[in-house]
Amino acid sequence: WIKKNEPINYMDRRKALKNIGKGLGTITMTPSVLNLLQSCQNSSSINLGFFNKEQFSVVSKLMEIIIPETETPGAISLKLPEFIDAYIYNVIDEDNISSKEVLNEGLNNFIDLVKLETKKEQINKISVKQWEDQLRKVLISEDNNDKITRAIKDIRKLTVGAYKINEFVGENLMSYKPVPGIQKGCFDLNEASGGKVWSGTGQ
Repeated sequence: WIKKNEPINYMDRRKALKNIGKGLGTITMTPSVLNLLQSCQNSSSINLGFFNKEQFSVVSKLMEIIIPETETPGAISLKLPEFIDAYIYNVIDEDNISSKEVLNEGLNNFIDLVKLETKKEQINKISVKQWEDQLRKVLISEDNNDKITRAIKDIRKLTVGAYKINEFVGENLMSYKPVPGIQKGCFDLNEASGGKVWSGTGQ
């Protein structure tokens, strides 16, 4: 849902929400995953499991570009970077999304590439616009065998998946119905949800 030459920060949030989940992968929502998300949101400290400090800083910047703070909370406010780190470390196995080694190597290669292209040695010297430009280049790439492309697209998948299962997003921005509910047969799904993606599906 990122188009060529379209500033990522100015995406129509409502339109993006309707399209979330189309070909972007999923996070399987289980009680343990929800507990992990809540634990990250309630924690006042950052305890990294998978990313190192530089990687985490970059992933946080990328996730905030993908889900920016607008009239609704963005990725950082929702503590999605912390959750993604914990999710990768505790949940993802070698058969899911891509191997941790590829994700780790691809992310490191991406950071090195951005440093080279921007001629900056330190990531905190790289502007949001520069990160945005480099992110766009990777996401429009069709070379899915490239480690950088695979890693960054996996991070996007995880970002979107984490956003969808967040309690605030589920209850306020998506179609949310507590269980148990009323069963209705032969009912138009668009009419039932008002065109919104259903909360809690993880898809």
